[in-house]
Amino acid sequence: MGTFAVQGVRPVTLPPSARRDCRQYCPRKPGLRPLAGGSCSPSPAIGAYHSPSGLPGDHRVHPSGTRDARQGAPLRVHSVSFGVPRRVASSPPSRDRGGFPASAANLGRVRWRYPSAVRVLGIESSCDETAAAVVEDGARVLSDVVASQEDLHAPYGGVVPEVAGRAHEANIVPVVGKALRDAGLSLAGLDGIAVTNRPGLVGSLLVGVQAAKSLALATGLPLVGVNHVLAHAHANMLCGTALRFPLVALVVSGGHTSLYLCRSPLEETLLGATVDDAAGEAFDKVAALLGLGFPGGPAVDRLAREG
Repeated sequence: MGTFAVQGVRPVTLPPSARRDCRQYCPRKPGLRPLAGGSCSPSPAIGAYHSPSGLPGDHRVHPSGTRDARQGAPLRVHSVSFGVPRRVASSPPSRDRGGFPASAANLGRVRWRYPSAVRVLGIESSCDETAAAVVEDGARVLSDVVASQEDLHAPYGGVVPEVAGRAHEANIVPVVGKALRDAGLSLAGLDGIAVTNRPGLVGSLLVGVQAAKSLALATGLPLVGVNHVLAHAHANMLCGTALRFPLVALVVSGGHTSLYLCRSPLEETLLGATVDDAAGEAFDKVAALLGLGFPGGPAVDRLAREG
């Protein structure tokens, strides 16, 4: 005889014949539905949800853009728009766990209601900064938390991928937790989660993507994979600027200098990009030649203004 125990669930004594496949004795997990044979699959709230807006929502969330090896198909994620029902706890959470207010363990049974405002948690870990923010209605920033790694990479004169990935692992939980606290929200108060899934350092992207996928799976919130280069262009909306489509967007960042034709918020075509170095990389290389240290952008910019 064997005993199978799960935290918070009365232990179940299993007969020897059943110990080979104890999945049928597993309690039902939030967001999962048991199928024949005792296995589980994502519930419709995660795997088959479609936005009422009708916008496409099947962007790959995997950092490499490949298919999920276990499922053989890309993970379906969802667009968040006005009118998307918010999943909220039926009763207030009694305590915090794992650094997140009203964490997945506290969500319990849920009900749906239509919000007056859409609040999305954004997670970014594409390179050497761990960041999280909560944005309301795509325009109002409720919180913005960034953990910089400049001091870690300065001795090497550039970003070391292995060092960056390990720092993201240490920072992701406290950064997301602080973003929620600063916004005065719990996970139950969110309407969706967005995460950078391309382009960037694979090891760094993995940390943010896995954290976002875990939160989405546990809470049933819609998950959206974001191209962070295009997010630079869309960030203009946070300044209260009313963008009129179609438009041409020039993106100049640390690792990318690109020109995009944007026919709508979800339709972009790459018109061109630098063949070798992006503007940010050029700044760093010039700074290194001048002995200004890393990162070179702030130092070169300061010299350009002050001499």
